[in-house]
Amino acid sequence: MINALCHRRFQEDRDYYSLHWAITNNCNYKCDYCGVWKKEEIYNFHNIVEYINFIGETNHVDTVLFGGEPLVHPNILQIVGELNTDIRICTNLSRNEGFLRDMTRINDDITWVISFHYAKDDLAELYDKIRYLVDYSRFVKVKVMWDSRYKEECKKVYQFLWPLEKQYSNFKVYLDMVYHEICHFLDEDIEFFEKIQNDNRFWTMTDRGKIYTSYNEIRRQFDGFPNFYGWECYVGPKGLFIDSNGSVYRCQTKRNKGKEIFNVNKDDFTKYLNIFQEPIICDEDDFCHEVVVPRRKINDRSVGSRIKGDEEQS
Repeated sequence: MINALCHRRFQEDRDYYSLHWAITNNCNYKCDYCGVWKKEEIYNFHNIVEYINFIGETNHVDTVLFGGEPLVHPNILQIVGELNTDIRICTNLSRNEGFLRDMTRINDDITWVISFHYAKDDLAELYDKIRYLVDYSRFVKVKVMWDSRYKEECKKVYQFLWPLEKQYSNFKVYLDMVYHEICHFLDEDIEFFEKIQNDNRFWTMTDRGKIYTSYNEIRRQFDGFPNFYGWECYVGPKGLFIDSNGSVYRCQTKRNKGKEIFNVNKDDFTKYLNIFQEPIICDEDDFCHEVVVPRRKINDRSVGSRIKGDEEQS
């Protein structure tokens, strides 16, 4: 059983800081298995960029731009140009190659996390853009979204892209199972999926010792989305989430419940520097989608009462 976990980069870089910014929840794909996208206005981003760069003055910040589809933001090129941190972009890569050339001219040190959606994408067109990015970017990762309605087709896409791993040291492809009620997988599908797993981004401490593993394996060990109630969690000292409107959250579980810490566009963020000081004991008795930031189980019977006491004081 897992007793502690985090992204492996926290083990390799003591100054590493994970910051996720949903710069817009608008998306041009609107996949039926995605519950994230929505139509919304474009909010001020200048204060958010200032805040992220402020964190980067004392940490090695990995800024993850996601949404929605971050590349549909009308100011995305300016945002990338003004951020003074590492940048990782999670995208469907639907923008054309000319746009990608503009982006790489601004910053050629980006990590691209590309999702392939069989019902939306043209593989030949995507392939050309991937080939361009592996030549002019830091790293390219492709997640082939395994939609059960196109099981065999998605397998073929994965198998088509896999040889690029042999050609490029900065390329990786995964088959990424779609977890949704409209998708149905058989036992033989799960068996195939487990055989080709080549993702070991997460460090875990288990009863068997220290192990590097995949998010899907973590989900299997937790029998679904993890619940970290009563765990010590390093959100704040090692990671934060920022919504498109400037709201800052400790984690996505709290964000889904509307518990923002403050809003960068409305508040003076220097008044909230205490969130970087100490880890918290998770008080969310609910599943959590995010396993990136460090957290560890606390074998202390008083944890429940401590959480309850904190809630009463607040």
